[in-house]
Amino acid sequence: MKRTIAFTVVGLLVCVAQAQPIDWDDFSGGENWITFTPGFDPSTDPVYYEGVVFSESGGGTGGPGLTACINWGSYFDNINGSSQDIGMNDDWGDTLAKMEFVDDVVRRVGLLLSTSPVTTWTLEAYDANDDLIIAETREMPAYTEAVFIGVQSPTGVPIEYILIDETYGENGNITLFDDLRFEEIPEPATLSLLALGALGLIRRR
Repeated sequence: MKRTIAFTVVGLLVCVAQAQPIDWDDFSGGENWITFTPGFDPSTDPVYYEGVVFSESGGGTGGPGLTACINWGSYFDNINGSSQDIGMNDDWGDTLAKMEFVDDVVRRVGLLLSTSPVTTWTLEAYDANDDLIIAETREMPAYTEAVFIGVQSPTGVPIEYILIDETYGENGNITLFDDLRFEEIPEPATLSLLALGALGLIRRR
């Protein structure tokens, strides 16, 4: 029994040390969850909303600006648990959106993305020094279906902001955003101390 517990703790540490891109179900349940309710009013760029500053600087067809959209629920219904109500979209054919976390310490973040054609996005997470922490690229599963893209800081360094970029550039269609989720998780060093404490208790027993 003692060995089983010890191996479980060590296994936890290995998983944390190898922190990697995350999936929709990898949140704790206590995360911040922005669903762009009717209070979202992106009349200015950038716009502050629920602890996050949203802005975009895309290019190609279209123009600057973010919009609260209410007609795109079917684009997200392939994700079980998605809000499917009001979302956000840009007005560019080539998206470059920035989401800066100004009120919270964030080490895990993800969101849903969709559009009309099948396309690919890259999420890049940066620290307060504008250094890239981790990046992940994912493709939509099918036409007008959403893809979840998320990351966790592999070093425990807080994520100051993320950039969402269309990997292949101009596609002539707006990008739809919904269900931005973010949370603080214990740093690997903190978990290591907790694990060592647990091992000490096991040894004493």
